[in-house]
Amino acid sequence: MDTTDETDAETFTGVEVVDDAGAPSPEADPADGGAGRDADAAITAGGDADGDEAMGDDGDGEGDGEADDHEEPELDLENLGVDDSSPVRDDAIHICTAHTGAVYAVASVGPIIATGSGDDTGALLTADPAVAGVAAAGAVGDAPPAGVLYSLARTAGLGESVSCVGLSADGAYAAYGVENGVVAVRGVGGADGQGVTLFEESTAAINFVAFHPRGPVLLAGDADGTGWLINAATASFMAVFAGHAGAVTCGRWAPHGRTAVTGCADGAVRVWNPKAATVAVTVSNELGNYHPDGVGIVGIDVHPGGDATPVGASGGDDGSVFLWSAATGKVLTRVPPHGDSAEAVTFAPGGGEHLVSGALDGTLRVWDVVVGAERGAMAHDAGVTCAV
Repeated sequence: MDTTDETDAETFTGVEVVDDAGAPSPEADPADGGAGRDADAAITAGGDADGDEAMGDDGDGEGDGEADDHEEPELDLENLGVDDSSPVRDDAIHICTAHTGAVYAVASVGPIIATGSGDDTGALLTADPAVAGVAAAGAVGDAPPAGVLYSLARTAGLGESVSCVGLSADGAYAAYGVENGVVAVRGVGGADGQGVTLFEESTAAINFVAFHPRGPVLLAGDADGTGWLINAATASFMAVFAGHAGAVTCGRWAPHGRTAVTGCADGAVRVWNPKAATVAVTVSNELGNYHPDGVGIVGIDVHPGGDATPVGASGGDDGSVFLWSAATGKVLTRVPPHGDSAEAVTFAPGGGEHLVSGALDGTLRVWDVVVGAERGAMAHDAGVTCAV
């Protein structure tokens, strides 16, 4: 199946998609029919889809010992050389004071930072005073204390927590996904509450928002199983992606922008032709060599090599991680699994030779996708939910 349908300025009516040099994208050549096969051969050089043995926990069996009948003496920190009055170490260069609730999502492009919070607001921030002066002239007020980010604009009154945010590649537009199903889109240059469009067609929580790599087209997915395409420049709906049997939990654009991929709670990944709003390829457990039945997809990414390496990766809520062909839907290999939900799945930038996966069990692994070998691992005290 040909999955390389062109996505240029004609793909999305009224939306100009530009190439890396800033010029309108040229007409794309048809994909080389052997590209997918070459990628399959390269990616599976180090292993097959049956994968490696699962890595269990260390089972140290450490216990707390027997309870004593007497009261334990208070620990003498001073005699141990510990200063318990010392403040918690904070190596942050800048801090955000724009929210009164927990911050659930952050995105950045150049000097612009977008955040979403449990206080039902989204914020636009910057560390650059020149940007603050230009983007919010007369609205910034007195300069914040040293190290505190400048506030450019707040989008308030969204009704529920803002769980995901995105910025367009040129930093001109911001999007906020809200737990009540609202997608809020705005221009970065406006002041508080100005230029904000609320898309309220969905009644289910918005799980992700992702801008096209070269244009103002926004992909969003909700808990009802629907994907949405929105033109941020004209503040209008473009298309609906229907077909998932469960919540659309995650999504990404391919680097060339001609396809988009979405992951679902039903365990399937779908590769979309955005021009036609149709499914080009489906990756599933039909042959029994993918995420097991009943396992939802919680993390997804696409190899930065584009047409030369049409490969994707997905993480399951059981900790499983797989690589697959975005051109054919063929499962390529299984990465050693985590002990809990694999929420973070990211190809390293550049050549994409390495895949980073992180999970709620606190583990993070670096996998060499060319030779099929683990290159490193580390453990955190808490779950890993993202890797950039």
